[in-house]
Amino acid sequence: MSKQMYELVWEIKCGEFEFITRELKVFSSIDEASTYADYAVIELNDGLSPSEKARDGYCYTLSSIAPVSKVDGHRVSLLQ
Repeated sequence: MSKQMYELVWEIKCGEFEFITRELKVFSSIDEASTYADYAVIELNDGLSPSEKARDGYCYTLSSIAPVSKVDGHRVSLLQ
């Protein structure tokens, strides 16, 4: 199975403040990327639900996962 680069977009909230961060990772499929994101959100929120974590500190939620084929107008190619 060929691998592809995916962009994971995270929303980070703390009280009245909100931030967006992006992460580029390589996966075999969108399902693998989604499984990674499920585990990452638990780890990033210290095992708490997003609403519980929001009361205590920075809360991470996944906004989107999308395959990346171009970055700033340049085509992306993965080398093995």
